[in-house]
Amino acid sequence: MAVTLAAQVMLMDGGISHLTYLFEIAKHLDYKVKQTLLICGGYGVTNLFGAIFLHASIMFSFVIASIEYVAGVLNAQTLKKIDNKSRGQSKINSN
Repeated sequence: MAVTLAAQVMLMDGGISHLTYLFEIAKHLDYKVKQTLLICGGYGVTNLFGAIFLHASIMFSFVIASIEYVAGVLNAQTLKKIDNKSRGQSKINSN
């Protein structure tokens, strides 16, 4: 839904000059979603490993959950700004 709305906004001028900008946004979103999946999956695997093999307590799980929360926040903080100064040409810049 959000992608189709973004595409409609990009194509409002009647041309396809902003298509590369839209593809860069989609590529960056795909990268961030994969990174977030790895962070969340790492939390589950670590807790499962700790519970089965290390006989870890609930405190171990809380500590790992806190680390995963901080990693998720830091992942969200490192978003890149997408610059579209000229029509049809876009560039992703880091902060």
